[in-house]
Amino acid sequence: MADYRTRQRDEVLGYMRRHSERALTAAELADALRREGGDAAPGKSTVYRLLCRLADQGLIKRLPRAGARAQAYQMDGHQSCGDSLHLKCVRCGRLTHLTHEQTAPLAGMLRQSHAFDIDEAQTTLYGRCAQCDHQQGGRHGQ
Repeated sequence: MADYRTRQRDEVLGYMRRHSERALTAAELADALRREGGDAAPGKSTVYRLLCRLADQGLIKRLPRAGARAQAYQMDGHQSCGDSLHLKCVRCGRLTHLTHEQTAPLAGMLRQSHAFDIDEAQTTLYGRCAQCDHQQGGRHGQ
């Protein structure tokens, strides 16, 4: 199947590249594109179709979203993403990919102490990133 370059595809990829640290749903991305481009921005259904196609092509990554049916998508620039944990900030949406070296000690501890093997590619830990935590005055400044 040929991959046709369209203005809408270029807009979606451009936004995803400029915001590669964030994982977005189709609705979030469509809203962001509308804020940037006004009425000329692609609609939600077009964005959804493009995200699915781009994920199938391996250009972006589909990610599970905790407690929601909607999937999130993120620019796929992380070659080791398939075997590592992710950290997701619940405030700003930033997604951090941990390397296998960072993930291995936690996975090993869980395996040894709880006889539990985590599926690293499907595991996302939710919390607040240091920047958002600092803006809130730290963990105890609430």
